[in-house]
Amino acid sequence: MRNDLLLHQYNQCLAHMNELNPTAQNELVLFHGTNCDAVELINERGFDRSMAGKHATALGLVSFCCLCVCSSYFFCSAGTYFARDAFYSCNPHFSPPNADGFQFIYCARVAVGRYMRGASNMRGPPRCVGNDEGQQLFADSVVDNVAKPTMYCVFRDAQSFPEFVIKARRVRAV
Repeated sequence: MRNDLLLHQYNQCLAHMNELNPTAQNELVLFHGTNCDAVELINERGFDRSMAGKHATALGLVSFCCLCVCSSYFFCSAGTYFARDAFYSCNPHFSPPNADGFQFIYCARVAVGRYMRGASNMRGPPRCVGNDEGQQLFADSVVDNVAKPTMYCVFRDAQSFPEFVIKARRVRAV
């Protein structure tokens, strides 16, 4: 996928995180399942939170960029979710097959920065202890488990870049 504007915005966001957190692994490659109707919009606009509810309402999703249907995984209410493992995004609940049986899963570069445990009532990242000067800063993202995250939620559109989309169809064993 080629979108120079989105890539520039993402690189600016990542560079800022790298300045604030020079020793952290600020960028991860993560996965995001979506429906076929959202692919063109994501390619053009990225994982745009202003489109929340436009494509996933029928699936019971909170946001068209949201992977979580089950409330036990729901750890923020206004962000874009990404999975560490591709198999999670391959679940038909998160990437429903189109009429031809194809599913769509993005491989995305995500600027996760410093993260904290999320909560279902969060509409943005929580405050956390800042740098060595003691400044108060917000976390960059939230996760399901701080010790071993499998799900990430970001709150700024420029924190992710849809590197490429995987179009796949399940093959039944004969």
